[in-house]
This record gives sequence, C-alpha cells and structure tokens, in this order.
Amino acid sequence: MAKDVEGENWTGSPMEARFCNFSTGHSDVRADHSVAPILKANPSAWTGLIGYASRLGYASGDSHQRNRELSQARCASVQREICRYVSNARFNVIDPEGDVDSTPGSQDDGFWRAVKLRIFGAQPQPAPTPPRGCKGSVVPWDYVWNPHHLRPPGVPGWAEGST
Repeated sequence: MAKDVEGENWTGSPMEARFCNFSTGHSDVRADHSVAPILKANPSAWTGLIGYASRLGYASGDSHQRNRELSQARCASVQREICRYVSNARFNVIDPEGDVDSTPGSQDDGFWRAVKLRIFGAQPQPAPTPPRGCKGSVVPWDYVWNPHHLRPPGVPGWAEGST
C-alpha cells in the first residue's frame, strides 16, 4: 500500500511529491497532504497539480469520464488546501488525468487515488538549526540512562544516588 505522501523530493527542481490514499470516490485531502511551509517561504513559486484515480470503476455511467471528474475534484481540493495557507499561490498546470495512467490490476490502489505536485522556482528549506549547546542530534547514553542528570540539585528527597 502506498504511503500518504510518496516520492517526496524537496531538494531538486522541480520539487515533487505525490499525495496518495485519497478515500475511494472522494476528493478530501488527508492531514499529511501539506506543502504550505515550502510555498510560504517561496511566494513566487509555481505549482503544477496532476490528478489521478484508480481503475475501480463506477456501477453506472462512463467510468473513465467519472474518474477524470474525480481527479479534477482532487486537484481542486489540494489547490484549496494550498490557498488556505498561501493565498497568493500560483498554479501553472492543473491536469486531471483520471485513470489513464493507472496500471491494470490496480483496481483500488491508493497510489492511483492521488494528486502529484510539482513545484517550480522554489528554494529548498535549510535544515533546522539545533539549539545552542547541542553537539548534534545524538544524545549521549549516560545522559539517557543516568537519572541523576534529570534531578534538580538541592531538592529534598532527590539526593545523589537515591531513586
């Protein structure tokens, strides 16, 4: 099964991610589907959205056309979510592919119930700076396992060596 966000590449150009696992037959974005921090930091970036649908099909009507409409609704949902956080977001391509690219046998695979984002003209976000005094992200083992480091000095009942 696909992860909610597949193929993340926030360092290259274009930056890309695929928002997967939309509920079958629905277009609501999931909690993990967010690029707001990248777009807020890059207000001049352009975003392309490509919508997909699985080949599950519908009980009635033209399934290919309805999947195209569903992928359009998914693109619109992601576009609204982006605009909620970045009101001046710019979109250069919105392409509802429907089930055209879905592979046979992928009847309801979450990888195809998706919207692919391509962000052009954005700069990668710098790595977070560790707090002052930290020597990196590794905590020394004696700090983790020695409870005396966690006890404030001079507090009654917390004498050195007591547990």
